[in-house]
Amino acid sequence: MFEDDRSDFGVPVAGFFIMGFAGLLLALLLLNAEFEFTTGAYNSIPLLMMIVGVIGIVVGAAAVRKAYLVEGFSFGMFSLFLFLIPDIAVSGATGGHLLLGIIVLLAFLFIAFLSYSGGVLDLAIVDVILGIAFLLIVGVEGMALAGGILVLIAAVICIYVCLSDWLFVQDIMREYEAAVCECGCGDEDCDCEDECHCHDKE
Repeated sequence: MFEDDRSDFGVPVAGFFIMGFAGLLLALLLLNAEFEFTTGAYNSIPLLMMIVGVIGIVVGAAAVRKAYLVEGFSFGMFSLFLFLIPDIAVSGATGGHLLLGIIVLLAFLFIAFLSYSGGVLDLAIVDVILGIAFLLIVGVEGMALAGGILVLIAAVICIYVCLSDWLFVQDIMREYEAAVCECGCGDEDCDCEDECHCHDKE
């Protein structure tokens, strides 16, 4: 059976999945703080987001180790804020930290610029949206609703990127697997029509 290290492909896909899933939770928490359509969100979502945040930091570190630098820093920085934003949303103390919000915005814009320079346009858009969202949530009072909507948009983009990359990687790996003989011979040394026969017996 064909064996290969697929973690190089899986790390960014997993990162986008975590950002999308956590973004949906964060958007639900922020929108719930505004409309109060459920009371269970205050009890379960913050703890779940902290767990997802830990996983996101691990995935971000793995992405950096695999040389996916902009993806790794984006995953890691977003995951760090999953520990801060739920407390702000639950307590209703959004806004009032404008300097912190500006610093966060500049950090996300810096990563967005690097993403755009590297040709990762979808991640650049997500970083810009998240930067503006965190600026509104942390730095501007009464903007939790707008911040929640922006986070929801970013989450939808991340889920779409995760799905499209996942399907693309599956197609690539399927084609690569079909092009390699089960015996391990290269294309020039192997005839795989019926059985695997290496021309070089040694």
